[in-house]
Amino acid sequence: MQINLHKGQMKVFESPARFKVVTPGRRWGKTTFAKLWLEIQAARETCPFGTSLLDSPVAYVAPSNKLAMQLMWRPLKNELKDLQMLANDYKKDQIFELVNGRQIILSGADNVDSLRGYSLGALCVDECKDVKREMFEDVLTPAMADKIAPGLFIGTPPEGKSGIFYEMQQMGFSDDPKFSDWESFEGSSWDNPYLNRAELQRMKDTMHPHVYRKEILGEFCSMSGDYFSAENFEIVEKSTVPDMCNIYITVDIAGFGTGKDARRRDDTAIAVVAIAPDGVWYVLAIHSGQWDPRETAVRIMQAYKSFEPIKLGIEKGTTKNAVGPYLSDVMHRYRRYFEVTPLSTGNKNKQDRIVWALQGRTHAKRIKLVRGDWNQKLISQACDFPDPNSHDDLLDALAYVDQMSGGANYFDMESLGYHDTWQPLDAYAGY
Repeated sequence: MQINLHKGQMKVFESPARFKVVTPGRRWGKTTFAKLWLEIQAARETCPFGTSLLDSPVAYVAPSNKLAMQLMWRPLKNELKDLQMLANDYKKDQIFELVNGRQIILSGADNVDSLRGYSLGALCVDECKDVKREMFEDVLTPAMADKIAPGLFIGTPPEGKSGIFYEMQQMGFSDDPKFSDWESFEGSSWDNPYLNRAELQRMKDTMHPHVYRKEILGEFCSMSGDYFSAENFEIVEKSTVPDMCNIYITVDIAGFGTGKDARRRDDTAIAVVAIAPDGVWYVLAIHSGQWDPRETAVRIMQAYKSFEPIKLGIEKGTTKNAVGPYLSDVMHRYRRYFEVTPLSTGNKNKQDRIVWALQGRTHAKRIKLVRGDWNQKLISQACDFPDPNSHDDLLDALAYVDQMSGGANYFDMESLGYHDTWQPLDAYAGY
């Protein structure tokens, strides 16, 4: 079998993860990749622990039976014939029977019971955004259990950042050990070398930025962007940060629950910002994640040791109180003691507080991001803000720097036409 994939597809193909979540842009080659994946899975005859897969079909699930047939029946049939893998096909039942005795089933998620009772050897779900949670949790997940079946979950991202497809993508991006067999991929239309570059550039220049991110770059995003855009954020190298800066660390602590909604809550975020003499903010790092109180305290201490800020503040409330004892313990252990400044909302709602602290600065290019793997996460949250279904934890932590630094505004008075002619009579006394 000849494998001819572009780099973006090959990255997904070579991943050892059992569950792969792919959000490709238009014309990325989603159907071609899914077809090849189905063929490779159907060629296998034993599962990871050696049990036969002859009684465990490979399933391709689309939002409806009609769509499953339209997308996959003819392309897959022709490919299987060319590879001399096809023994029989039963169009009425939407089944391919292969020469090795295995089957590939095409099914629609509109009939929840269509795959109930099967023991699947592999599962590909296409256009996941249109498949209901009940189908995943009640039918598909149990069907994959006994043969440790691999899964490919693929589709263009839906509107907003909610739903089971988004949750699956976040599991693939998570560094939580319990999701170690998941991996997620954002596939851009630009990955496809056969697409005309000028046409892609034309779409970039003419499409609404939100639509471009979702349909071409394959990103989960929200129709928002009322206050920020990606162009507002300048990414710079660490070497460009001035020497004479005041460094502040602000911490926005999320909850510590472990219930079924835990994955949907915001992360704890630790923002490290160096403010130059001219008032420009250089965001050195933003660490984020869902940590327990002890790990949160350790990460705060690690940030303090690494950057040695003049002030460190934590949003006050029950979560700060929960971390407090652990932070005291960590201070004793590291023998590093510092005062924690309690940060408050100032009786402002979160949206106003973030807008007042960050919007003007970003539009004036007075917030610069030092290059790091957290850059895109912050920019994505800013572009989605203030969508209630999107996270804003990194923005929230960053906005608190305004309060920590005194909220000073800086102006170049000479550029505004003002010239201070005062000079001291005595250079030592200052008057």
